[in-house]
Amino acid sequence: MDKKLIRHAAFSGHQGAVYCVAPAMQDGFFLSGGSDTNVVEWDLSEKANPRIAARSAGVIYSLLALREKSLLFIGNNQGGIHVVDLLEKKEIHYWMTHQSGVFDLKWMPHSNEIWAAGADGVLSIWNAETLENKALLKISDQKIRKIEMAPHHSIAALACSDGCIYLLNENHSLETLNPQADAVNAIAFSPNGNYLLSGTKNAHLQVWDWPNRKCMEQIPAHNFALYGIQFTGDGRHFITISRDKTIKLWDAETFSVLQRIDKETGGHINSVNSGFWDEHSGMFISGSDDRSAIAWKFEKK
Repeated sequence: MDKKLIRHAAFSGHQGAVYCVAPAMQDGFFLSGGSDTNVVEWDLSEKANPRIAARSAGVIYSLLALREKSLLFIGNNQGGIHVVDLLEKKEIHYWMTHQSGVFDLKWMPHSNEIWAAGADGVLSIWNAETLENKALLKISDQKIRKIEMAPHHSIAALACSDGCIYLLNENHSLETLNPQADAVNAIAFSPNGNYLLSGTKNAHLQVWDWPNRKCMEQIPAHNFALYGIQFTGDGRHFITISRDKTIKLWDAETFSVLQRIDKETGGHINSVNSGFWDEHSGMFISGSDDRSAIAWKFEKK
């Protein structure tokens, strides 16, 4: 029986657009950040009041909680990355390596590195243990929007505004998938690692046989720019979000749309900017220009 997403709870309190949502330090909570420069921690059970976990020097574009070290990384629109020790409740570093916004932050477990995607086209790489900079790689003359790690492979994919998807191996050598007609805003590897999905500014979804470097399918997916792609925990579905204010649930085998969520069906009333699948709760969390985050859970039809 097909599943559908139903609204679990909405979380309001930001004074501006929510540009990023991310896992928190502990299960059952999540983080959000955006134009009001506050990082807010929310309780998915709604039993605890939200709290401001940290503040940024600028608009927040990306968040990463590194549980093993109780560190929070915050990427802002000025090119800065705050490193906050949540046990000591203080900022221990402020990296100003990028010339403009930091759109994504990822922990790379195979190398124990933090990777930061810059709007200046630079990928900065940091030692997650010593917090020292290891490399500054000029990838493109345009924005790097997303970083994703391939399952079972030491290869990462970078989505860029120049229309390219760059594949970077552990030696930091680059390959480029065939350039697209428009900026690539989102990418996601299937959990089995067999294919890669990408989403573009012109609202298309591409399906890549990435080991053979071939695009297998292009699908008109939304009405405006596609901002995020996220697989569910079992890998049977994936979710896309868009500037067109909608969330869509897809079948990961047939690439067919199973559900469309908009403001009339309990969704956001403005652009949906960010989303992630929370493994602990089995929920999808979305963040929007409407200053809210919404948690979605599955219900059998």
